[in-house]
Amino acid sequence: MVFALKYIETDIERFNVILGGYENTKVQKLFKECKVYIYKAVEFYNERHRDKLLTKKDMSNILDNDGKFEIDKKFLDGDIIPYSQGFAITCSKNQDSMTSHITIIDEAGLIENSMYDVSIAPFSTSTAGSQCFFGVPGFDSSSLIYMKYKTEE
Repeated sequence: MVFALKYIETDIERFNVILGGYENTKVQKLFKECKVYIYKAVEFYNERHRDKLLTKKDMSNILDNDGKFEIDKKFLDGDIIPYSQGFAITCSKNQDSMTSHITIIDEAGLIENSMYDVSIAPFSTSTAGSQCFFGVPGFDSSSLIYMKYKTEE
């Protein structure tokens, strides 16, 4: 299932989620923790909807733009349609072009705002996607969480 604040009309095949953090080891750990809950939701969905199953495919290595999981919808007649996918990225370096409906950034106080604005924020432009930031604000005036807070004042 996909939950969004508004209807999004797009040609993109899947609902894309990007989970980012300030260094690759932290993103790997967080991504592995989040997948457990996502897969529990898939199992719960399948218990309730036996005729329309969700399937999951996982890549065990989590590398920038390579660590991902996919969720597809499989029908009893064998047809499979793409459904959702999630990626893990590191926000401390430039990233290849991706598309995102929701971008979730952990430890945003440790990520440089200029890198985020140039390399990662454009991912959600074509989908009118949402961006969520988590972390403890510090005194670094160039950090992502500090700059986003200042622009809201």
